[in-house]
Amino acid sequence: MKPITFLDLAIALLSAKSALAVAEWGQCGGLDYSGGSTPSPTGYFTNPIKNSNGSDLYMFYDGGYYYLMTTTWSNLQITRATTIAGLKTATPKVVWSRDSVASRYCGYWAPEVHNINENWWIYYTAGAEGTMDYQGVHVLKGGATPWDSYTYQAQLKPPNAPTAWNIDGSILTINGSTPSYSLGLLKYIGGDPLNKANWQKSGPHVTSANGNYGPGHNGFVTTPGGVTYLVYHATPDSAGNCRGNRYTALQPMSWASDGITPTFPVPAKVGTQIPAYP
Repeated sequence: MKPITFLDLAIALLSAKSALAVAEWGQCGGLDYSGGSTPSPTGYFTNPIKNSNGSDLYMFYDGGYYYLMTTTWSNLQITRATTIAGLKTATPKVVWSRDSVASRYCGYWAPEVHNINENWWIYYTAGAEGTMDYQGVHVLKGGATPWDSYTYQAQLKPPNAPTAWNIDGSILTINGSTPSYSLGLLKYIGGDPLNKANWQKSGPHVTSANGNYGPGHNGFVTTPGGVTYLVYHATPDSAGNCRGNRYTALQPMSWASDGITPTFPVPAKVGTQIPAYP
């Protein structure tokens, strides 16, 4: 196997997202299961599954565990459990904390975990203390499982201008965080994924509702039985904010008759019984 380069890593991360991407839009029941009958729920859980510091989540299933990655201003955390409900009481593990390098000292946002060439990698955003300028994307290398230790590798791409943020591999202009923070849909229609003409944008799709404000930074997680959940963070603050009171929530989602286009759920009131599918 050839050694992995950071170009390989960047291409792999792009490929992992290229088929269907859900973008954050705005400012910082029944399940139609395609491919077979809907399995019966094995129980129920309630949101939030992480009540504080549930921001900028990334969730996946691997090796018998659900993994939930979240962030604070100063560290990256992973929580794991064998069930979704189990994440509510599992103890988070801090997998990376701020170090002494000034250019990546704080502002830890938007981490993701990917298995590439039999290693787990985390990429995340960080920047300098006391300013929101020049946030950049950094890479950590893990081991054979997501629960192993991580070591710092490099900064993938430095930001190219003041007041521009390098988050999730793209430049995002600073414009604050309000209750209008929500989800939009980017659909890949073929051709070069680096050409913006090959993406169709729609939305917003998931907006503030039922006491959940600023639902954003979504992800998808699929159970071993093949049921897909939408994962997102939100805040109880009706003005919207980016503080530690943002929590993580999950709800099952459905698909249109084409089996490709997602139909997003309306954020349910905190404490609502959510079916737990196998």
